[in-house]
Amino acid sequence: MANTQYGAVLIDLDGTLLGRDNKTIPLANVDAIKAAHTNFGVDVVLASGRYSPSLEPYSDQLAIQGCPLICLNGMVKSARENGARHSLWHSYIPTQFMKDFINYSNGRNAAKKQIYLQCFIHDENTQQEILYSLDDKTSKEYAEIYAANSGSEFKFVSSFQELDMGKILKLIMLDKDPSLIDLIQGEFKCNGYTPLQIVRTYQGSDKRPAQLEIMNMSKGQAVEKLAGLLRIDRKKIIAIGDGDNDVEMLKAAGLGVVVANATQKAKEAAGYTTSKNNEEGGVAEAINKFILSS
Repeated sequence: MANTQYGAVLIDLDGTLLGRDNKTIPLANVDAIKAAHTNFGVDVVLASGRYSPSLEPYSDQLAIQGCPLICLNGMVKSARENGARHSLWHSYIPTQFMKDFINYSNGRNAAKKQIYLQCFIHDENTQQEILYSLDDKTSKEYAEIYAANSGSEFKFVSSFQELDMGKILKLIMLDKDPSLIDLIQGEFKCNGYTPLQIVRTYQGSDKRPAQLEIMNMSKGQAVEKLAGLLRIDRKKIIAIGDGDNDVEMLKAAGLGVVVANATQKAKEAAGYTTSKNNEEGGVAEAINKFILSS
């Protein structure tokens, strides 16, 4: 087996590994990843804000089922064994924050300033993440859009107060008005919740609402946990991304790489920017340069 100075590469999905449709992996990326994993023994870890079931088809396509996953922007899941994975590390959103946020949301809704929410809960018995949405008309419409873009499946409830507030991994807020998302993001960052990750993950478009995600974990923390689990130095990890939610991962890894279509904030955090965008195979460019040609 050939040698390389890197032992693992962490790759974001949407806007990075996947093409513009956020569903298909460009062939150049597939070939480069398989070569890095098979010929150089590099662990290839998908690192996404999606939940793990929607990552499995890509894990199968890339033949990296024996590698861990990072899902929900921070949760570390084991290699797949006997068709299943289990959580190696995760962190719940504090219960008090959830109660405060639900009260805040109810107050805005009473004032006809509706907030549309989705959340992921961890089922410790099945080791699966379960995605919930409220069951009003607009929430269901947003759920359909999110599901179409991420391969997720929803369960619906009339109120999040029906759920176990102590088991929430990620909270998603959606609205067609990006300025409202910005306002709420600013309000919560100014109210003592800075230890939480409060990140805009989608800017919004005519077809899809703006999206804000709230978590008590990050891809950066996942890099640290994964380095320990894989028993490799963080300096031997490459992280490849494109968005603001990748910034901590890019900084925590030994080498942070962004594809050409990355946000300015992500580019500033990276050590290298590819000449190719996600559609053109920017991931393949990075792997060829730093692993296959080393």
